[in-house]
Amino acid sequence: MAAAKRCYYDSEMRIAFLLVIAGCLLAPSQGASDTASLSGKVIDITGAGLPGVLAELQWDSDRKQVFYARADSAGVFQFLRLPAGEYSLKLSEPGFNWLTVRVIHVLDGGQVQMSTLQLDIPTGGCYPHAALDSIRFLPSEATTGDLTGVVVAGDGAGDGKGPPVPGADITLICADGPCPKTKTDSAGRFLFGSVAPGNYRVRVQKAGFYDLVEPDFKVKQGIESVYGPVFLESCYHGDCDPDLRPEKPIGLCE
Repeated sequence: MAAAKRCYYDSEMRIAFLLVIAGCLLAPSQGASDTASLSGKVIDITGAGLPGVLAELQWDSDRKQVFYARADSAGVFQFLRLPAGEYSLKLSEPGFNWLTVRVIHVLDGGQVQMSTLQLDIPTGGCYPHAALDSIRFLPSEATTGDLTGVVVAGDGAGDGKGPPVPGADITLICADGPCPKTKTDSAGRFLFGSVAPGNYRVRVQKAGFYDLVEPDFKVKQGIESVYGPVFLESCYHGDCDPDLRPEKPIGLCE
């Protein structure tokens, strides 16, 4: 009888242990309660809301996890039931440059209200201009902005890619006062930090390449603006005399 009773107790203990394990597997983990939300508004250059913009929110903790939303008639988009974590937001609409917002922190149960975001119209012409690639919000107390870009060799034709140009002299052309200068790093990237909000031009100089002044760089308060490639063209037969620079065929200017 004692042996049978002990066997009965052992069976009860095994069942209880299995129930505990099952409960641990089925219960939602803390910190991933899917109760957070994120919303924002996207506008065009006139300030009007852009309806129908596709918003893609990628959860950086799981690159395969992407949430989708469409902006309503007022340009407002919203994501509900998000797990806590770090996200990247991409906005796209035909006829406009796409925009990515990186490093968005979402807390468990938090409600994130994005600042108003603007989509720009692509710049036309024979010589492509650098376009805004992504932005990152700086600490809320920041009164200035950061400007980042990359310089590559080429003219933007074909696939629009080229090798990075390290060691190029970069000057931020400003309306008044001394203009800051820097150089591109080994990856061709440059950074101007703590820049007063406004519109700027960037001068790029490097031996063996034609000098370039690139317009339409915008700096906004509290935002790091990351621009796409600036294309630096090699000098014709090593001679950087601008009068000898070959003209592009008209067929490329479409």
